[in-house]
Amino acid sequence: MWTMARRKIRFPLVSDRLTIRPLVIEDSVALHNLFSDPAAMQHLESELPSTLDESRRWVQDKIDLHDESGLSLWAVVLSETGEVIGDAGLQLMEDGETVEIGVRIIRRFWGNGFGSEAARACVHAGFRDLGLSRVVGVTGPDNEQAIKAMRQSGMKEVGLETHYGREWIVFEAKPT
Repeated sequence: MWTMARRKIRFPLVSDRLTIRPLVIEDSVALHNLFSDPAAMQHLESELPSTLDESRRWVQDKIDLHDESGLSLWAVVLSETGEVIGDAGLQLMEDGETVEIGVRIIRRFWGNGFGSEAARACVHAGFRDLGLSRVVGVTGPDNEQAIKAMRQSGMKEVGLETHYGREWIVFEAKPT
């Protein structure tokens, strides 16, 4: 079972165009645009927030998770403008030990490589700051955008596994 590492992710994570930082409740407004978009959320297996109040509760849950474990989804901010354009982070899978990358970007920002850039930054921080030996990414075989983003982020496809009751393509990153 995962226990909080002695070391924590050193925020902010900064890439060429993005800043990744822990969520704050004020991010709920921007992220509600993501959560309420059926196209952006179609591959997620959990019940989604449909109102701003539900989005606030979801964001608060992620803030609490970060405070408890050091792992969670965090805000993805476009450095040039300060706009929150999605969420990304490292979370535990259902086995309680495997760390998984998760990234979602608001649809109007798709096609710019922000997803793979955010994934690279989060995975790198997991290796550098937490000493992780492996990070996985899982997606459905029909999620072409996520498959492309994981490949562009440097993750390697390692096979199919059953998680959350269905088949998923599994990608893996290891420290270099």
